[in-house]
Amino acid sequence: MKLLPLLLLVSSVCWTNATKFEANGAMQCHKSGHPWCFWLTFYELDQSFKDDKLDAIGAKCTREKAWHYHLEGEEDGDGLYNNFYEVALHVRHNCTKYGEYRDFWKYEDLYPISTEKISVEWSPVLNNKGTKWYE
Repeated sequence: MKLLPLLLLVSSVCWTNATKFEANGAMQCHKSGHPWCFWLTFYELDQSFKDDKLDAIGAKCTREKAWHYHLEGEEDGDGLYNNFYEVALHVRHNCTKYGEYRDFWKYEDLYPISTEKISVEWSPVLNNKGTKWYE
């Protein structure tokens, strides 16, 4: 019987509603008429565990200057002793002078895990941005 109050306390402290995440914007490349490609991933970063992939767009290639996107996901709490979500977007692209691939990140602010919905907008011009990617 002494275990029941402890279980009730633990379940009430640990219970949180799932947080909805969304990211919107446009990947932009201002290379006139040349095809370019990108991969975009939406993450909830974790300090002690593997990062959580909320959503991703596989390889997209276009000759257009902009490609609009919408990503969404859901997360139910964060790691142990962590009451904040660390949100980031990562794009790998070849919008560069010589077509080599680069990794470019956008790190958002911290959001309390009690937040019901987290919305991120990001529309970078990718031209030569990021660090060179090596296989």
